[in-house]
Amino acid sequence: MLLFKKMKSISKLLSILIFIGFFFVNPAYSLELDYKNEYLVDIRADDGDICLNRLSFHKKLDYHDIELSYFLEGQWNLEINDWEKVMFGIEFGKTFLKYLYIGQTLQVTSGQILDYMAFDTNSKTIDATTKMALRFPLSEKLSLYIFEEYVLNPIKGRDEYSEVGTELNYRPKESFSFGIGWRHTDRIHALDTDYITSSFTLHF
Repeated sequence: MLLFKKMKSISKLLSILIFIGFFFVNPAYSLELDYKNEYLVDIRADDGDICLNRLSFHKKLDYHDIELSYFLEGQWNLEINDWEKVMFGIEFGKTFLKYLYIGQTLQVTSGQILDYMAFDTNSKTIDATTKMALRFPLSEKLSLYIFEEYVLNPIKGRDEYSEVGTELNYRPKESFSFGIGWRHTDRIHALDTDYITSSFTLHF
């Protein structure tokens, strides 16, 4: 009975997120689309290198100065040759004092990362991520991004993992950008991993 209720809740959330997704895809409403390819090199050899792909649709609600986005993200682990994490969801965020960004996401997540949190292999769950970031423009085309993310699972009533990192971003054209940085993933209940990251992002 509990499993049925959980699946019903997940189905409802999926329906809502898919509906929001169609809203963003509609050219009449979408402001920006980003497609990011990122490669994470596991410098401590704890978990394996990761290929990350993220597709996000953005809209700014001018009246409240709130950023709204719908996203799909997949992380492929080259060590185990399987999905480390696959998720899709929605994010609300706001920038304060020009440089400080605070955001909150709600997403459906699956993949091997759940194994570290004593979930069943390849199971699905709902989690929420609180984000804080500082964005500093260093020049017209160069910027520095410092972030921290904390993930909580409301169904299990426990924290899952947290990430901190930094990225130096170079955007020579409005349509694309490059990044290089560092990321630390703390799985809280299991191993930690440090990565050197490189990325390429298309902006539409």
